[in-house]
Amino acid sequence: YSQKDSAYTATRTVTVVEPDITAPVITVTSGTDTVGQGTTWTDAGATADGGETVTASGAVNTNTAGTYTITYTATDAAGNVGTATRTVTIVAIPLVTDVVGTNNQNSEITVSWTTGAGGPVSSFRVEYKEIYPSEGSWILVTESATGSSHLVTGLTNFSKAYKFRVSAIVDSLLGGATES
Repeated sequence: YSQKDSAYTATRTVTVVEPDITAPVITVTSGTDTVGQGTTWTDAGATADGGETVTASGAVNTNTAGTYTITYTATDAAGNVGTATRTVTIVAIPLVTDVVGTNNQNSEITVSWTTGAGGPVSSFRVEYKEIYPSEGSWILVTESATGSSHLVTGLTNFSKAYKFRVSAIVDSLLGGATES
């Protein structure tokens, strides 16, 4: 405002500042949030629109089927708090136990296993690796084995020792692996 008398003029300026009441907007980074029981889950994280530090709270137990919530929080310089959540689903997958390889001669080994409780299985993943005379890498045999055994062919050198690994698959989700 301004005021004026015959000799002087006085002016006063008032600036009105709106308080910052806008919380940071948190964006949950896309990731794999449905995994099989007994496997691993990796948090893809989240970001805040103003570059604030985002912290995550909550835990996921991949050994126990269920739904878990991760909460992300960010606080801006004005003290406004923004939150977002991620839902992680751990799908029950039966545990494979008692993996055994039986030599059938003719470059064939029958790998058999037992499946525990936990629901229907779509198929099984079967892998092998050489362990003697030297340790090799896992080699995929199939991801479509059914029942409780699978014939592995093409193992031509029986002076070597092999190890087998079997995992249950439910609706394209791989469960934890069990080795022979």
